[in-house]
Amino acid sequence: MKKKLFVLLLMLCTVNWMYLSENKLKWGNAFNEFPIVKYKINPEMIGFNTGDALSIIDAIRDAGNLWSFQKGESHFQLSYNGSTSSLPAGYDQMSCTEEGKKTMRELDNLVYASNADSECSGQACTFMWSCADKPEILHFDMQLNARDFEWDTGTNHKKSYNLFTIVAHQFGQLLGLGHCETADNDEVCQAKIAIQGTSNPQSDSLVYKFIDAEVIRTSMSADDKAGLQSIYGVLNSEEQTMKAEIESFADKANSFCVGTCVSMNDEKNQYSVSNNERAAWSEYLAKRTASNLETKSAIRNLCLDFQNSYLRSLITGITAEEYMDESIRHQEDYITAMPTEFLDLYLQIIYVDILNRERALNALKYELDTRYYSFLDSERKVFMQLRRRMIDEKAQR
Repeated sequence: MKKKLFVLLLMLCTVNWMYLSENKLKWGNAFNEFPIVKYKINPEMIGFNTGDALSIIDAIRDAGNLWSFQKGESHFQLSYNGSTSSLPAGYDQMSCTEEGKKTMRELDNLVYASNADSECSGQACTFMWSCADKPEILHFDMQLNARDFEWDTGTNHKKSYNLFTIVAHQFGQLLGLGHCETADNDEVCQAKIAIQGTSNPQSDSLVYKFIDAEVIRTSMSADDKAGLQSIYGVLNSEEQTMKAEIESFADKANSFCVGTCVSMNDEKNQYSVSNNERAAWSEYLAKRTASNLETKSAIRNLCLDFQNSYLRSLITGITAEEYMDESIRHQEDYITAMPTEFLDLYLQIIYVDILNRERALNALKYELDTRYYSFLDSERKVFMQLRRRMIDEKAQR
């Protein structure tokens, strides 16, 4: 087995080779045809000259969302996985043994900013690790250059670079997309395409060969999407249906709310929280506390476990949204047929489920993938509707 480690430094305004080559570096392998690549953000944005830490994290997460399987309609998901204090990987941190590769895959993929590292001279640099025996990306670190460039997170100022746009460009590169060199004119680029299988994305693309100051791009171009699909495949008809169901689920959940869905503690009149429900929540907390499961880290880890299950459902084709949609469609029959003695019990169970989701939404916004966070909010609204419907049924008997 070849032991040599290829460490690829891919930076804005430097060479990147596009998606038409059979041996093009990409995530996943023969046993992982739908890679879900997770990344974390180090919130210690050293010397960053725009915005606060949360606005910076928001911009980075939003940029990552552009490369989801829904947007790209391809078998690839980029997923935010919380904040971290981890440092970027070192060049000598891994070997190309199977154990070494496993170690590198398990490291946190990292996005961070620095005003000290002279190795990154462009606006941003993405470092990618791979071994010579197969074209599989094992790990990445993305560094934002906070020393040499001015940045903004909203309306651009003269000579400043839009954080969202630059990060979206870098994310496109680390998925395997690329472009000709910045200095190549169209003629030179076309010659490289003919000889080397490189590409020259259109000027409206996120992975166009350079991004000027003051430029803001908020969506994938047709070129970006075609490149992603050429590497990771196109969604089939069943997957397109699944995608549509996922996108419509939030609308269905929102339709349950007149105005804005309130917190459980703000429910009024017949929907006010009962003493039995409060007692069920207290009992639930007591049992978890006794098992040391009510610490912040334990609650976070539980939510991340659920998030991992949610992400894996994209691969199986039976999504959490589909299960919830089923409960919406059959709620009337289900509740009407429920024995009276079970109504109180299920009300207590649903109340606990709602409160668990409420506290995750309140406490873990910046620890969870934005799409999973959105699902949690929609799920909470569905559970609130089921609870109200059960209370109505109970009153009618």
